[in-house]
Formats: sequence, structure tokens, C-alpha cells
Amino acid sequence: MSCQDPVQSAVIRSAAYSYRPPSPPKITVPVQGQKTIKLEPSYDLVDPRKISREQFTIVTGNRTQISVDRSTRWRYEQRRDAQHILDFLSLGPTSIVRDHEFLRREAFSMLVVVRDARAPLNLPSVNKATTALDIPLCYIDVEPSQLVRAFHQVVSVINTHLLSVHHMTAGTCRGKLLVTCDTGNMLSPSLVVAYVMAMFGQDMMAAVQFVSVQRFCANFDEEAKQAFLTWQDLNNAGVTVAGQSHNANDHMQAVFVQGKANTKRDLDDMMEGVEEDVGGTNCDTVGDYDRFLGRRDFAPFIDVEY
Repeated sequence: MSCQDPVQSAVIRSAAYSYRPPSPPKITVPVQGQKTIKLEPSYDLVDPRKISREQFTIVTGNRTQISVDRSTRWRYEQRRDAQHILDFLSLGPTSIVRDHEFLRREAFSMLVVVRDARAPLNLPSVNKATTALDIPLCYIDVEPSQLVRAFHQVVSVINTHLLSVHHMTAGTCRGKLLVTCDTGNMLSPSLVVAYVMAMFGQDMMAAVQFVSVQRFCANFDEEAKQAFLTWQDLNNAGVTVAGQSHNANDHMQAVFVQGKANTKRDLDDMMEGVEEDVGGTNCDTVGDYDRFLGRRDFAPFIDVEY
């Protein structure tokens, strides 16, 4: 009589363990190549609650901004120079302010120096340059984890200065800014990208490419790219909400005329008809069903027999 080994079972994991917190996927910005990038100013692409049409015209001049591709002939030494990004804005390292002749020749009307908020150093060379040339100076202290806050600030600083110069000179002169940081490679390029996104309605990819091909040593880490995506969503939301404001105001006036106390939909109204869409199940308490659509089934552990 033969003996038969009993069947044994066990539970094993169905996927490898991850020993770190989840992180968003890396964002890859493709190389633009030698194609010229053009930025066409359009008031329809900006949030009208932040800048009026007249102010937008003054700031941008309604001029097309055309990139200059320096990537193919870039020399390592050029990282010490400043490059024109827009016709009223240049980008470079803070050390460039020591060249007073360059500042006079370019006729900069304001210096914007971006500093790491963890080490906001006083820069005598910057103070000396602004005193010698009698031009205003603005420090923007940036927390690397709070870039979006700095994005709002740089847009306000640049636009306020351009509008101020326009009004002070009765439109005969136009402001011109130099934006710098310690190396001119990380903090200041990030703020310039954010400005291009906000004022020219560009998405992250287009704005990063527009700046990168002109200052090829600009470097954007993953934290900056994620901040760009957040900034992009905020800009798009602002444009969308502003575009709907007229219709919303008309709707609210109609509601007041009808004497309705509250027109905000509750969950029951929102979920009306969802039960039929999902196959007749009871979904009265499901408020975000869409986020589960398209997910594959996943069992973290499986039974095996051996």
C-alpha cells in the first residue's frame, strides 16, 4: 500500500514589497530640437481676475516672443552670462550684477534676486549695483517645498514693475528686468517658467522648453516639475472659472428672482441616475465612483498548493 503525501497550502505575496512612501512618476520633458518656439500673447489664456485687458496689453505689448535656440552651440562658459528669455526679461546668475557696464548697456530697470529662504544671504555686490545704477531691487526668498507661493510673487513683482514704468513715463519707456539666483540654473529659471506659464497661457512642457533652449544650463528637479503641474492646474482653473463667471452671475440673478433659498446640489441630486449606470447597485453613498473605474483587480496575497 503506497503512501500519498498530503497536499499542503500556503499564502504568498502577489507582488514585491515597497519599502518607501509612494511617489509620483518622474516627469520627462522632451528635447525641443531646433524648432523655434513662439509665444503669442492672448488675453483669453490668462485669468482676467488677476490682470485687466489693458494691463495685459501694457505688460506683453501684444508682441510675439520667439525663442533663440542656444542649445546646439552652448558653451560651458555661458552659464556665467545672462540670456534674454523675453524681450523684457533676462535670466542669469547673481554674479552678473558685478558687471555694471553690462547692466547699463542692457538698460535694466529692475533686479529680481531669488534666494533660498533657508539661507537668505545679504549680497553686497547686488546692493552696490542697484545703488550705482539707481534701479530698484527685489529679493524673493523661496522655500524649495513652497515654490507655488513664489510663483504668485514673481508674477506680481514683474507685472507691477512693468506697469509702474509705463505709467511713470507716460508709455514712452518700457521696463526691463534681470532675474537671477546664485547659479542662475535652478531657482530663478523655475520662477521664469512660472511667469511664462501664467502670462502666455503655456503648459509646463512648452514653458520649460522655451526657457531651456535659451538658457541651456537651466535645471529643473522633480520637485519643481510637480510645482509646475500644480501651477498649470491653478492657471487653467482660473481661466475656466473666469470664463464661466458671466453665466454664473446671470444664473444667480435668476435664482434670486425666483426666490430660491439654496440651489447647491446635495449628494442625492448628484448621484441621481448613477444606480442605473453602474448596474443597479445601491450607490447612494458613493460620491466619487469614477475614480474606481478602469482599475484592475488586485489581490495582495494568493493561495498556493504544493
